Amino acid sequence: MQASKIMAWATLALLLGVAAVHAAEYSCPGTCQSNLGCHCASTTPPGGIANGDVPQFIVLTNDDAITVVSQPIILNITERHTNKNGCKMPATWFVSIDYTDPNLVKQVFVRGHEIATHTVHHVANPNASEIVGAREWLNETAGIPKEKVVGFRAPYLIFNLEQRAILQKNGFQFDSSISEQFPSDTSPSASELLWPYTMDYGLPQDCSISTGTCGLTESHPGLWEFPMWNIQDKTGVTVASMDPLGDAYELYKDEFDKRYNGNRAPLGIYIHAAWIIADPARAEMVNQFLEYAMTQPNVFLVTASQVLDWMKNPVPASQYSPKCPSEKELMALLPQGTALCVMPNEGCAYGTFDSSVCKCKCQNEEINAAGYCRDPATGRCTVQKDYDFDIKDYFCPAPPAAAPAAAPATAAAGSAAGTAPAATATQALSVEMDVSGTSPADFQATKATNFCAQLLRLTGDPAATCNVVSVASVTGRRLLQDKVHVIAGMETKNADATVAALQTDTVYTLLSPAGITVVPGTIKAGLGAPAVPAPATDAAATTGSDTTTTDGEASTTDSSTSSDDGGSNTGAIMGAVCGVLAGVIILGGGAFWYIRRRRAAKAEADLTARTSSFNPAFQTAVHTGGVTATVRTSRSPTKKQLMENAVSESPLRDSMVRAPSQPRQQE
Repeated sequence: MQASKIMAWATLALLLGVAAVHAAEYSCPGTCQSNLGCHCASTTPPGGIANGDVPQFIVLTNDDAITVVSQPIILNITERHTNKNGCKMPATWFVSIDYTDPNLVKQVFVRGHEIATHTVHHVANPNASEIVGAREWLNETAGIPKEKVVGFRAPYLIFNLEQRAILQKNGFQFDSSISEQFPSDTSPSASELLWPYTMDYGLPQDCSISTGTCGLTESHPGLWEFPMWNIQDKTGVTVASMDPLGDAYELYKDEFDKRYNGNRAPLGIYIHAAWIIADPARAEMVNQFLEYAMTQPNVFLVTASQVLDWMKNPVPASQYSPKCPSEKELMALLPQGTALCVMPNEGCAYGTFDSSVCKCKCQNEEINAAGYCRDPATGRCTVQKDYDFDIKDYFCPAPPAAAPAAAPATAAAGSAAGTAPAATATQALSVEMDVSGTSPADFQATKATNFCAQLLRLTGDPAATCNVVSVASVTGRRLLQDKVHVIAGMETKNADATVAALQTDTVYTLLSPAGITVVPGTIKAGLGAPAVPAPATDAAATTGSDTTTTDGEASTTDSSTSSDDGGSNTGAIMGAVCGVLAGVIILGGGAFWYIRRRRAAKAEADLTARTSSFNPAFQTAVHTGGVTATVRTSRSPTKKQLMENAVSESPLRDSMVRAPSQPRQQE
């Protein structure tokens, strides 16, 4: 009895203590100064800057593994948008290690994006090995410096005190897992939202709306919380903090307008690549919103860490310019000798990708057993091993020998003159491929520059050059599938290596983030300057084209031969469609007529056979009892009609159809 009373009093005391904690108010002393790494939770922008002079930050984040599927989806958004100082839009990638390709992580990093952790195996309530182990993998396998991996987001947004203790102990700078609702004690309205804060004096957010626990009693000095602000529709209904349902353009625009005209708390676009895969139209909605936002003054596209860096040293928007280190500077932060390489677009097939040597390792490649070898053209493990019956060994078949390149004319001339040819610093390359989803005019105006910029990355030669020399429309082999044939000329000191790279699937992944979709199997690359197609002459002009001649030059103006805007392909497609429909109608009509004729002929033959079986003497006209019956052979009676009583009775019918049991009348 006494023990039960003690237990009851202890339970009551615990409940009162919890109630007291929740009743307590968040307070932050004046000693919490940004120069000391402390920032109080507040709706007031830091630094005492007036709202209109505060930068409006937009932060795009992506969760989960970086793969050949997810990476282009996010880069296709970020590569389309640029800050007013010329810096490309970055994103913060919360990376879970399972299924992540380390080479794709490197590509993201050297583009100026932020790499953060999302655990190794994407498990709920992760321990230190999951949280810190993810950073170790990113450092040891992908080469990302540890000091650059400073952020964390909890899988499934399930967070607790232990996670934050692990983050602080291991030198992380921020967590971004706690949802922030409005209106609430910390965010009174959509125009007066909570800014990021440090956890020196507890977490004032209402964690009951999230999927974790927090409170005012815990303290993690110097560790920031970057809130996950919820998104609401125009009726005030909370849609989500991540992957919102509905019109993403309208949702983010409404949130942006309220912030921009309010306290300018950062706007977070928190998504998964899978959210866009489920509905590709969402990517265009996000792009449309970002285009709208960037028309407003003092708007900046940054990472989560860049927001926190500004908060530690706030300046008016007029004095702020986000930093964007060059690719060369970021490459210098990776381990010496790091090469940017990616797994072939369609995978290694019968093998796995080895990022340490940037190539596929094929099944049983190094042992005496049946397996696969790499295809020199694609880098994929699709070539089966051969077997030598003499030595009883499996081996990879040798690739066909390449034809020796012809010596340049200048070299031949020099040799003939008895002098050594001059060394050439660079070599010319020819690159051709088909691109879909664009027109020649659109490609030249919006994609040609990025096209060359991406190809130059393959050379590893800072002095290399690239120039698009021809863009022409071609009709695809499938109906309604037009393509654009692009020819480019390049010059580089690393010509052979560049040609080899252009003949692998790397090109597809490299060009995809630039919005360029290459038609598989159409890439051609080789040494030598490109052969530019000659313009059409008068003799080759199409019949019916309007030709005008000025100073001896002919120009065709007929839209049917013009390819600058893809109009010729539209006409060709419509003509093809009409031709196919006409052919179907003609063939169908002919087939119908032929079948009717065959059926009529068969009916006549069947009738003759049936009437002969009933009465061998029966012909076209039969005289029975003075009655004459004429048979029309164009439509023969069926057996059912002959047997039914509905058939009119006549001596002819009686002579043809008689019940088996009826005795034959005597003549």
